[in-house]
Amino acid sequence: MRDFLGGFQAIRLLTASTAEEGVQLARRVVPDVILMDIDFDGGMDGHEALVLLRALPETRDVPVIALTAHASVSDRARLGDSGFLRYLYKPLKVPELEAALALAITLEV
Repeated sequence: MRDFLGGFQAIRLLTASTAEEGVQLARRVVPDVILMDIDFDGGMDGHEALVLLRALPETRDVPVIALTAHASVSDRARLGDSGFLRYLYKPLKVPELEAALALAITLEV
């Protein structure tokens, strides 16, 4: 993500190693959009983090784009309508990321 987004001057990328750290960072910074991996090792996963972000007044309306390696038909069905703006599947395709970011930014206007 750093390699891809680092080339855009208008984007400031902040990262967290765990979902818990990501939620705390989002509360402090209140970003325009959050890219969140669904699967974290140990602790809270991306779905749990999204529930918490939606419960907090400062992050309730921040668009969240999910990143996941789980791309089978059953995985996609399970992900369903869980509140993420978009699901992006690994390996990440740049045009899909660009489209999801563009959608997230237009929601801000």
